[in-house]
Amino acid sequence: MTREIAYENSGPKSVTIKIGEGDYDLLIEGCAPHLCSDGVSGFVLFSGKSGQTSKARVVAQNLKVSFTPTPKFDVTFSKNISAASRQVLEDAICNSHSIGYKDGLPFECKKP
Repeated sequence: MTREIAYENSGPKSVTIKIGEGDYDLLIEGCAPHLCSDGVSGFVLFSGKSGQTSKARVVAQNLKVSFTPTPKFDVTFSKNISAASRQVLEDAICNSHSIGYKDGLPFECKKP
């Protein structure tokens, strides 16, 4: 799954493990080479408790057009994703440093 272009620029710093009571989540974030900043990003979530893997792909609209400081994004989630997994992935997208213009996302990010 992480061999897709959206994950090519990932590595140890792109892996996050959140440990809870009798559970853990493994999150991997990556991006396409030369499109890491407001371009193409991928997020993979593995839930230790459920054994399920979910993913999200974030793609800036109009990538082939000139750069814009306020891009809009298309976000695609795995089919049949649980509400809890979707929320974890949305939070990861909102906290990502590779997505600069959060207002261009199709969902609201909580302000710090």
